[in-house]
Amino acid sequence: MNAIAHNPTHTPVRRTGRTQRRRRQGQVGGRRLQDGVRLSRNARGQRTQRARRSAGVARAAHSGPVSGTQLARDAQRIASSGIAGRGRNCFRGVKYAMARQGVNLTGVPAYTAAGQLARNGNFRETRVSRDQLGNLPAGATVVWAPHGKHKYGHVSIALGNGREASDVLRNQITNYGSSFRVFLPNRA
Repeated sequence: MNAIAHNPTHTPVRRTGRTQRRRRQGQVGGRRLQDGVRLSRNARGQRTQRARRSAGVARAAHSGPVSGTQLARDAQRIASSGIAGRGRNCFRGVKYAMARQGVNLTGVPAYTAAGQLARNGNFRETRVSRDQLGNLPAGATVVWAPHGKHKYGHVSIALGNGREASDVLRNQITNYGSSFRVFLPNRA
């Protein structure tokens, strides 16, 4: 028997603050409710896919050569939409942009993209100096090795105007503090 249920001095805990707000917003236990019905994991995944499609992140059925200008446009659209997050999700933003071009990147650490792009026939690796990073053509992908507090490295797609896109838009990073590799799409 439950001792609390039979305890006459026990008063139920009153829900206040955050729990009540979450109930009003339709979110309970970390799961969203839709019309008062808790969504299954599959239904939540389908909603996420619809959100990605509406932000222009859906996977492309395209398997031809990767276009640098189109890759840069997709990366900029994804970073602007916020669908990949806002900081600390650089690999996710690049992965979504690459998926639009038919390139499948896997894994979590950003530095793993270097090996995957090196093996992909749609990209070629090139050597550039740090001062040339701001002048990369649209679609060039820069992968930084991990170091110090940046244990996952960094990856971004150059927009062709001295800026880069990953999960956010910013000026091209040139001083990350570690080695880097640059991959150019075979098609401009």
